[in-house]
Formats: sequence, structure tokens, C-alpha cells
Amino acid sequence: MDNLILASPQALQPSYRLVVLENALPTGQTIPLPSPPYNGALLIGRNDLQQGVVVDIDLSRYGGYEKKTSRKHAKITCTGNQFFVEDWESTHGTYVNKERMAAGLQKPLADGDEVRFAELVAQFKAS
Repeated sequence: MDNLILASPQALQPSYRLVVLENALPTGQTIPLPSPPYNGALLIGRNDLQQGVVVDIDLSRYGGYEKKTSRKHAKITCTGNQFFVEDWESTHGTYVNKERMAAGLQKPLADGDEVRFAELVAQFKAS
């Protein structure tokens, strides 16, 4: 009889993240996102303590300043098991699959979607 190995429930949980891309290729940098169910918002941009701006995901560590991300750039929210992205009135825009978003409107994210914060490009992964 074959040995049957069952995966633990944790192993079956998907991992949510943004994979930073450069020239359409992964850089090896990932931005972890909380696993659902997570009902809340993550503020994305660049910390600027002198201006009193503190974000949950600081894009400075991924080249955000050089890639023109705003201090208050975008929000990622999760309702139930669905993640959404919303532009936070950024200067250079937030894009999903090359389509610029209007400020204040949420767009659902699906596995493989390209999300661009100004010139910083990432791919949403849910696997």
C-alpha cells in the first residue's frame, strides 16, 4: 500500500504578494500581502517623516523614488478573499494591466495582473 501524505491546511492556503518586475522580468523582490480573510487597507507610497507620511508598504526600498512613486500613491484593500487596488490621488498614476485608474475607484485584482505605481511595475500573485 502506498503511503498517503496529506498537506497541512496551511500548505493549502494561497500566498498573496506583489512581485516587482524590471523589463517584464521578476527582480526577485516581493512585497508580501496579508492572507485573506483580511478586511482592511494597506497604504502604498513612500515614507516621509518630515511631511508626516507613513505608509504600510514603502516603495522606496524597491526604487520608488527613482520610479516617481508618490508619497501617498495607492491603497490595496481586501474584502473577504478579494483584493482591490485604488489610486490615492498620485501624481504619476496607478495602472492595472496598462490601464490608468481614476483616483478613488477600486479595481479587483486577479492572479497575474500587472500593477504599476508610476514607473514601478509589479505583478499580483495569488498562489
